[in-house]
Amino acid sequence: MNYIENKLFEDAKKFIKTGKYVEANNIINQMILESSDNPEVMKNVGKLYIVMGKYNLASVYIRQSFELKKSYETLKLLADVNFEAGKFDMAAIEYEELIKNEPSEIMYERCITSYEKLDFYEEAIRVARMYHYATESIVSYEKLIHMYITAGMEDMAIFTADDMQKKFPNDPITYNTLGFLHECIYNDYKQAKEYFKKAIKMGLFDAYYNMGVCCTESEDFDTAEKYLKKLIALNPEMKADYNYVLGSIYLTKRKLRMGYKYYQNRLNVVRMKQQIKKRLWDGKKYPKETLYVNAEQGYGDNIIFVRYLPETLKYFKKVIYATRTPLINLFQESFPKEKYPNIEIVSQNEIIKYNKYAYIMDLPYLVDIQ
Repeated sequence: MNYIENKLFEDAKKFIKTGKYVEANNIINQMILESSDNPEVMKNVGKLYIVMGKYNLASVYIRQSFELKKSYETLKLLADVNFEAGKFDMAAIEYEELIKNEPSEIMYERCITSYEKLDFYEEAIRVARMYHYATESIVSYEKLIHMYITAGMEDMAIFTADDMQKKFPNDPITYNTLGFLHECIYNDYKQAKEYFKKAIKMGLFDAYYNMGVCCTESEDFDTAEKYLKKLIALNPEMKADYNYVLGSIYLTKRKLRMGYKYYQNRLNVVRMKQQIKKRLWDGKKYPKETLYVNAEQGYGDNIIFVRYLPETLKYFKKVIYATRTPLINLFQESFPKEKYPNIEIVSQNEIIKYNKYAYIMDLPYLVDIQ
């Protein structure tokens, strides 16, 4: 890139860092207009959208960069951004291409996960077998067995688990996998818990989580709560999924405030973009400011929880709800401008100015609805 192109890139990064997205987007549009045939500029446009959390837009421009100049680095960036954007069909193909040139554990695992997300179990198993034959590591055993169980290939899961046990007889991952096997195939929760306990004693964090889920499945909610709270205390840096399950347990037990409190912490704050993290709404009143509410999870969840939007106007001057494109018309009709002038419904791809940030599923807790 030349001096001007590089300066535009750095200026856009500074605006994003300070939360000035409109200004950053103006620069990005200038970069696209002036340098759409420059692969490095298009790749940097994609990187800027990644920092902003706009993975779909990032995918478009990184793809454009790759088409202009094919390279391993750009292909890896494209695969990763498509994975984050949920474009698993594209990500799977790209990871397979990457595996051909430089196989690695993360490439194999993300490729397998991509096919699994698409319910393409045959393809996921094919790649899991490639991974296993290439490494014969304990992690590859674990991944292959998981896929066999997911695909309903119980005999293959049992056979592979027996082989795993012979090769790695006293490893916590083996005990954890055997616990998963007994829980999912044999429905033997008692034996599954014994295996999970062995893995826990050997220090495997995942086993705490699996024990909590196993206890939840067997409706032993008190024990599930104990193990998940212990896990969160031991490993607070990786608590997104753990809090999700613990919050679900409290909600099942009708302890709504505790349930929503932990459920809110399902978000992986470690991975969350800095500009979002520092603006997360804390439930306090900001009568002169604007709240940006982002959609998450399935359409049904958003349709159910959108009813809490008017409640946020007790705390903010204006609320902007960024939702998925197919739901925009429905929600605009639900909150007409004549009746709700301070509620705005937009697409998640739009660049909007705001002061505080929240996810739609957290609104019942934040507005203190019992």
